[in-house]
Amino acid sequence: MKDWKRALAIFLLFFITGYGILLYVNQPNPQPRERDYSYVGSFFAFALWIGIGMAALFEWISEAFRKRKA
Repeated sequence: MKDWKRALAIFLLFFITGYGILLYVNQPNPQPRERDYSYVGSFFAFALWIGIGMAALFEWISEAFRKRKA
């Protein structure tokens, strides 16, 4: 992994805004509306992971095309 500090920061954001908030709020199980509000931070962290993964995939593909051209 190239940048483990940022990966750790995003993992902690995902964990704290997901499980940490649920444990802090002590949310009962069958609450569909409040569950979405509780997980919005972890959804954001997951979206960051998706964006970083797509950027890495595009970089990998463009590097493969550059090697193929040369």
